[in-house]
Amino acid sequence: MKAGGTGLNKDITLRMKKYHYMAPLGLRLVGLKEDPRKSELVVNYPDPQDGSLKSEELELYAFGHFVSDGDKRPVFPVGLRSITARIRHRNEEEEKVIVFPIQPGMNYIGIIE
Repeated sequence: MKAGGTGLNKDITLRMKKYHYMAPLGLRLVGLKEDPRKSELVVNYPDPQDGSLKSEELELYAFGHFVSDGDKRPVFPVGLRSITARIRHRNEEEEKVIVFPIQPGMNYIGIIE
């Protein structure tokens, strides 16, 4: 492709805003007798810059909620993603993998029990 041109051959500029390909995520962890912050939730996704696999640990609030905002809490690339959840409850640990889609706009994946 050659830069430049006129008329119908003029270059097309495509501008993408961050909210077109990155989106916030929310969830709630319930059913634990202990502090939910002892459990570990990690979102796995491709790096938008180079495609390499990244993992981001979600920092839960004391009452088990996570909501990203793009400011202090990360936003994630749109597409099929997974969370690796290591739930600690009464001196036991259980690991689950949850697969879910992230779409433009707010994504609430629901309640993890």
